[in-house]
Amino acid sequence: MRRSSDREDLSGLSVTDKIHKLEAQSRRYRSVIYRIVPPRYVDQVHQDALVAMFKHLDAGHTVDDLFAYFQTICVNTARAEYKRILKRAETLVETGHDVLDTVAPSPEDSVAEAAYESVHAVLADVLEPVEHRAYVLTVVFGLTSDEVGRHVGLTGSAVRKAVRRAEKKLRTEEVLDRFHYRPRGTGVQEG
Repeated sequence: MRRSSDREDLSGLSVTDKIHKLEAQSRRYRSVIYRIVPPRYVDQVHQDALVAMFKHLDAGHTVDDLFAYFQTICVNTARAEYKRILKRAETLVETGHDVLDTVAPSPEDSVAEAAYESVHAVLADVLEPVEHRAYVLTVVFGLTSDEVGRHVGLTGSAVRKAVRRAEKKLRTEEVLDRFHYRPRGTGVQEG
């Protein structure tokens, strides 16, 4: 633990130099963020925290312990992102199976939109509703099986089983033929 006498004097540095000091410690802060949000969100949360810190410093605010203050920003930013993830998941679960039509990013490219619609159609057709929800919430949103279970009223074990069933169904040759591409990890080469 750092004592106040051990702190590095950063008062003479510019805002940009202070941000560079924080970026040099990014591994430390990413590990803090990683404890709060799923791995796929860590980089974005870290960038959002850096932006928040830059705005704070650029506005002329002084910070006694830059590194401790930034860690607090990282934790708060990660918690806010986690709440947004859970809110999106709750919306998905509360409104039912049909809302899965709206969770994809709105692609500007009509080819990407068509590809998403094609994949979604296969998922909706092949998977049972509970498998579909469990698969999308764990694979797309990156939630843990216990988190998904709390939202859909199942145990974490039941969610893991539903995801395994979904993955097994999605890896059959019949389903793979319905995709215009071969998903990663299927062991089948595109022909």
